Parts: sequence; C-alpha cells; structure tokens
Amino acid sequence: MQSCTIIIFGATGDLAKQKLLPALYHLDIEDRLTADTRIICMGRKACPLDEWHDKVTEYITVKSRNSIQEKDLTQFLNKV
Repeated sequence: MQSCTIIIFGATGDLAKQKLLPALYHLDIEDRLTADTRIICMGRKACPLDEWHDKVTEYITVKSRNSIQEKDLTQFLNKV
C-alpha cells in the first residue's frame, strides 16, 4: 500500500465531524492507512494541536462503531 497525504478543507465543518474524520479513523484501525499517511486539516481559525486532538477525539467517539482503544486513538491522532 502506498502512503499519501489527505487534506481536509473545512475540517471543523459538519461533513468532517460527521463523516470524514470518523471514517478515516475506522480505516486506520483496520490497517487500511499506511503508518506514514498524514491527514492535514484546514479550517478558518487557528487551533492549538492539543485542542484540535480533543475535538477530533470527541467527533470520533460520537460516531465510533465500537469502543475506542487508547492505542488506536493515539495512532490516529499522530497522523492528524
């Protein structure tokens, strides 16, 4: 599998919250994203990384099919 960089414009919008970020998380935990895949999130306002990771965690938790494992979440957040 080839690595890639995914860029999400409007990352704080509803589509990213409801669909894109949770779907990418599920692809990652199913090992369908390579270890060096990067996800770049763009929004209108600057946001500190730790604050953004908290928001992404919230988006994923709400839409997760199963319980969230800490190691899986950390692995995903390292790509974002």
